[in-house]
Amino acid sequence: MWAALVAVLAFAAFATSLPNEFVYDDLGVIRDNPRLDDTWNLRLFFTAPNLSDADGNNGLYRPLFIWSLALLRAVFGAGPFGVHLANVLVNGLLAAAVYALVRRLVDSRPVAIAVALLYGLHPVHTEVVANGVGLAELGAALFGVLAALAHFAYVAPPRGVEERVLSRAERRRGEVASEPAASPGRWLHVVAIALYFVALCFKESVAVLPALLLVLDFALVARGSWRVVMMRLGLYAAYAIPLVLFLILRQSAVGGFEVAVQETMAAASLFERWLLASEVLAKYVAQLFLPLQLCAEYSDYRDLAPRSLGDVWVLASLGMWLALAGVVYALRVQKGWLALAGIAWFFVAILPVSNLLFPIGTARADRLVFLPSLGFALALGALFGAAIERSRWVAWGALVLVVAGFGMRSAMRSIDWRTQESLWRVTLEQNPGAAVGWTLLGDSEAQLGKTAEAEDCYRRAIEVRDGAGFFYPEAHNKLAASLLARGERDEAESHYRLVVTRRPQQFVALCNLGEMLLREPSTRAESIELLRRAVAVKPAELAPRVNLSQALKLEGRFAEGLATLDAALPYHGGDALVWELKADLEQLTGNAAAATQSSARARQLRGK
Repeated sequence: MWAALVAVLAFAAFATSLPNEFVYDDLGVIRDNPRLDDTWNLRLFFTAPNLSDADGNNGLYRPLFIWSLALLRAVFGAGPFGVHLANVLVNGLLAAAVYALVRRLVDSRPVAIAVALLYGLHPVHTEVVANGVGLAELGAALFGVLAALAHFAYVAPPRGVEERVLSRAERRRGEVASEPAASPGRWLHVVAIALYFVALCFKESVAVLPALLLVLDFALVARGSWRVVMMRLGLYAAYAIPLVLFLILRQSAVGGFEVAVQETMAAASLFERWLLASEVLAKYVAQLFLPLQLCAEYSDYRDLAPRSLGDVWVLASLGMWLALAGVVYALRVQKGWLALAGIAWFFVAILPVSNLLFPIGTARADRLVFLPSLGFALALGALFGAAIERSRWVAWGALVLVVAGFGMRSAMRSIDWRTQESLWRVTLEQNPGAAVGWTLLGDSEAQLGKTAEAEDCYRRAIEVRDGAGFFYPEAHNKLAASLLARGERDEAESHYRLVVTRRPQQFVALCNLGEMLLREPSTRAESIELLRRAVAVKPAELAPRVNLSQALKLEGRFAEGLATLDAALPYHGGDALVWELKADLEQLTGNAAAATQSSARARQLRGK
């Protein structure tokens, strides 16, 4: 009953996201992803990168996440409702699973309820739950917690005998068994291993789960006895099997891991990156306690990463860690195991995405706190448990107020993610230095027919990112396309030329500039050269081949134009336009019979 109540409340907190459209990464990963139409080709999902389009390997491998999106498209259609419904439902199930896990490890139903509600309703999770691609984090966390449930169903002793099993005297005499006599069958451990593999196939960030299980085991089952935990190291070593299998599959599909550095961190030394990471971690902790500022894009090109020991937030973060060390020591003395488990969970879970060990390409993002924030909920649940012993009504009243505040904030924040326009207007109010925000807001304005507003957004994006020393070809291309559409040909051409000069392999600029120049005899040779480069960059794309064939035709080079179209047939043999253009060029080369056959094929494809 309590698990169901927790699930319903977690569902209700984020239910305002159900009418949301596809925004941000949803556009490429879900809305415009043709792979999602191939629902039952499981081999494709497990042997190819997590592609969002035809650009090739993007270095991501999340096969069950992509397959889940394909299943949702098959059931609910290509619209956003099915994905948002799945996210809100999974969030509810996750909250219920957290309740079950804490209930198993802590002999207090109120504490389990508090932890589950604090985690399931926390506003920092909005980016994950309200954004379609957040299903990756949700799936990884859900199956990770279910794996933990199966693990501790096997490892943890039955409730009521913990003190006997874990007494200090018995530990000294070596009388504690590595597994309780009433432990269920070993099959539960096999289930945990399998669930861990499933979680990895949603998102690789859950790779730290064995370490997190060890934290919970040490603090909540063994109550600080390394000897007890050491007896179970074989159980933890077994989790290497799914991890190695996942890494082998990933290596086969996408290759090795590439170290990425976000542009705003590019100029930072290793020490400066550590200082920035300390600052960001402190902001995460503050945000968990007081989730007022929630932002879709924290990357700020007005504030590049290099930090010093004199920066206010850096000093504050270092002071926070000293204070936290004191808290940890006091908790260890007082045997506050649940709070210690929560603190350790947070830092173990966030370490791989903290930029302390290696750069991850993202300096800060709310989604990175999704799994670590369960540690915050555990620690706050411990505080609630201590408070309830002193004054039950005060403790419950405080919990109701906090949970209600979290729920209302989550509900309101989910509405910010309703449309591209609403999301990026709110984001840019918080962070005007988010270049990607200006670009995406410009796209939204362009779709609404607000050309002047769209161009202003693209110019702001260029001003912010180029002004910081980082070239922004996408914004230049989009501004050029808008300018060209309303007849500002010279300015459009200048932007395309700048992109081609700075990024010689930039496909969009090569295509569009090549198309612009093919009509004028004086620039046609340059047009042909640009279009040939575009074809070399993306051989499967039709537009540059078509334009190249027409440029060659205008130059009287009919045979070359025909060869260009013939090379497109393996990719676009079912496109009537290719056959029509081919028939035209065949006619010009004097091959009337071939032209007749090509014309017939074009009519057949058009159903005429």
